[in-house]
Amino acid sequence: MKRSATRASLPGHPENDLTVPPIPREALLPLPEVVRLTSLSQTVIYERMAAGTFPLARHLGPRRVAWPAAEVLDWIAALPKWKPGGAE
Repeated sequence: MKRSATRASLPGHPENDLTVPPIPREALLPLPEVVRLTSLSQTVIYERMAAGTFPLARHLGPRRVAWPAAEVLDWIAALPKWKPGGAE
């Protein structure tokens, strides 16, 4: 039985728009956003912060931290570029 297309499955439908709006460099990013952007786990983020290889979080309150977007975006930009066939 053939199924008809739903609105969400049609090209150009907002639910199918995978573009992400640009992140303002002056923004502060909460941990879930840093995890999403970097694909690192919370544990790895904190381990790398302790090792000095990841931007430090800023304390906004007793139980709230955030990362300057500019520092996270610069960290991402500085990652080695992936090349097919492995590393050099």
